Amino acid sequence: MKQRKGAVKKIQLVNAPNNPGSGPASAQGCFPHLGLISLGTVIRQNYPDIELEILDGSISHLEEILQKLDADIVGISVLTTTYENGLAIAYQAKERGSLVLLGNDHASRFAQTILKYRPFVDGIFVGDHTEFPFLGLIRYLHEGKGSLEAIPGLWYRDRGEIKENSVETYAKDQLPIPDRSLVDHTPYINKFNALFGNIHGYMATNTLMNIASGCIKKNSRCAYCDIYSLDLFTVSPQRAWKEIRCLYEQGFDWIWEVCDDFATFATTRTRDKPSFIEQLVASKPQEDTPRLFVYSRAQEINENIVDLYKKLNVAKVNIGMESGDDLMLVSLNKSNPHGNEDNLRAARLLADAGIQIHVSYVLGAVGETEENLENTYLLAQELVNIGNTTSMDPSVLLPLPGAPVWRLLYDVDYARKEAAKYNIEVRDITQFRSYLHTDLVDTSGLAEKWVDTFCKVDYASIEHYSKRINQLITQVGGVPGDFGVSHFGNKHL
Repeated sequence: MKQRKGAVKKIQLVNAPNNPGSGPASAQGCFPHLGLISLGTVIRQNYPDIELEILDGSISHLEEILQKLDADIVGISVLTTTYENGLAIAYQAKERGSLVLLGNDHASRFAQTILKYRPFVDGIFVGDHTEFPFLGLIRYLHEGKGSLEAIPGLWYRDRGEIKENSVETYAKDQLPIPDRSLVDHTPYINKFNALFGNIHGYMATNTLMNIASGCIKKNSRCAYCDIYSLDLFTVSPQRAWKEIRCLYEQGFDWIWEVCDDFATFATTRTRDKPSFIEQLVASKPQEDTPRLFVYSRAQEINENIVDLYKKLNVAKVNIGMESGDDLMLVSLNKSNPHGNEDNLRAARLLADAGIQIHVSYVLGAVGETEENLENTYLLAQELVNIGNTTSMDPSVLLPLPGAPVWRLLYDVDYARKEAAKYNIEVRDITQFRSYLHTDLVDTSGLAEKWVDTFCKVDYASIEHYSKRINQLITQVGGVPGDFGVSHFGNKHL
């Protein structure tokens, strides 16, 4: 990376589309990539003369993105499920003379391997706090100020050696309110209302925000969770309401707060200080506020949290119930103290309060049987009967780097021990060897190999129950499939 004063005329920030063969979630394209908007806001405020463009693979095809690449700096957000296309974008950008940077969860986990084997990638921003480090790199390249060694979280090559700058965090309050005008929301609003307009009963103007992040289970992750960092962060309540009111005044009346587990911030409090959500309620302005959509774990939902949600105008809760079988909830490390009853209790409490829910299921946990799958289907039936479920997303467990289950793919003793808990014999795990020790994890076929090795049902049974659950929600006018959360979330470049 060479300093050339005035070298940066244009920056493109790209959200890579899903890898080939991995079809998009049915509701993908309902929301823009908030992390790139936040990053773009910081760039625009500090360098208004530099042209800035955000390209989103959730609404644009790979070919369209490749044709548009023409910037001095191209920053690409990649996850394991988007990395193959991310590499294609990176290669094309480098061919056109761009400085190429990667970020987000997958790039953070494989930073050293990527820099070792992908010469067309110039640098990687590791971690979630990337706005100010990215700004530091622009300052270095464009103004000749500072040094690469002083940019937190930046990994890069220097004379053949990989340099690894340590990550530094900063308070979210230091960031400006993300400028949603950097992205045309029209396609997202149209897609969202086409799917949910009748369900919600009105045509919404939707966007995202991120006033909190992290999960209380960060030291005991759910078995499939591959999020790079679950550290707890919030803005101040005052900053939160400033952003919410700003969005409402801009016409946004339906906001997805993309915190990994919003209910965490209703239960985490110090001895003499209310929780973050309690502070939000106490400082809520008298004026109207938009409807909110938040993540929560079923076991956290109680009367107190439902009351707080009502006061915050929460209209929908995204709950990863995962399974209707107590044994599978243990296998997935969901920490439901009362098993599936926690799922049903949460749904009923929210229904009584007039709050809708989106429910996701993870099929194919270690030890999954036909009986377990049937119990999950019965849960889905009961949720439909309760009446407040608007969408469901059944998916097969896909072991990804960083998730606890990833260890089962390379540690045979651990794999045998975990499988033995469910009376499954695992003789070897060599069939997973091709997925290891590479930055390019071939997810095609991985889920099937996983089911064949660690479940008591075949992949066809998993698909069968997935279709049955989707049919249930479709029959009552709901939406099958996820929101494509991997494409926006609270992660940055």
